[in-house]
Amino acid sequence: AGRAIDFVSLARAAIESALGEVRSLARGLALPDLAGLELEAVVERACSDHERKIGRHVARTVTPLPPGASPALKIAAYRILQEALANTFRHAAGATVSVRVAARDGWLVLECSDTGPGFDPLREEGLGIRGMRERAELLGGRIEIGTDRVAGTIVRAALPVSA
Repeated sequence: AGRAIDFVSLARAAIESALGEVRSLARGLALPDLAGLELEAVVERACSDHERKIGRHVARTVTPLPPGASPALKIAAYRILQEALANTFRHAAGATVSVRVAARDGWLVLECSDTGPGFDPLREEGLGIRGMRERAELLGGRIEIGTDRVAGTIVRAALPVSA
């Protein structure tokens, strides 16, 4: 009887731990309220959320952006920056990270770069890169990724401001 109780206690603890992990993942998937924010504030939010979560500074340069962006554009900008920044932490921990954002000729251009070790561009794209690419393409935009074993990695997204 004692072994059965131990097994039940162990199973209960494992289930509670797994539920805690699922809840934590779900909180990370939740999108912050971006509706009342302009694009500059959305960019700031993505960077500051990353800094708070990771504890490392993200240098940023944001030129004045057009007001009144659509919710779809705000969400895409936030999620693309969120994933690009997460990739810098996963694959270039300790590297310098910078974000540059500007509006050019009807396009919102988001750049996230790091001074990490780069990666093999011939390998299959992971879910994160594929997700960024699909999110940009849904709005009529594109993602370009440059990587170099010496110079690091840059993710550049161009999204139509009219999206």
